[in-house]
Amino acid sequence: MSQERKESEALEALQKIKAAEEEARKIVNDAQQRASSKVIRDAYEEAKKIKENYLNQTRKKALERKNSLVSQAKSEAEKISFQRRIHGGL
Repeated sequence: MSQERKESEALEALQKIKAAEEEARKIVNDAQQRASSKVIRDAYEEAKKIKENYLNQTRKKALERKNSLVSQAKSEAEKISFQRRIHGGL
């Protein structure tokens, strides 16, 4: 085999190696982008769940507080009405 042919084959092999490396880099890059996108989607979904949970807890506490205030107001109104009947003769 001649020297030129050996060099040509070596050059061709080197080019194939470089092309394979570039393809491998593209595959790795694509995989990283897909993984990053999935991580972002998962984080968004988790944040959404946390937000919903927090909102539900806040609504529940607000409803409990509202019911407590309504109950207190009703009790005070009944006391005032009772005292008016006693003292006012109604």
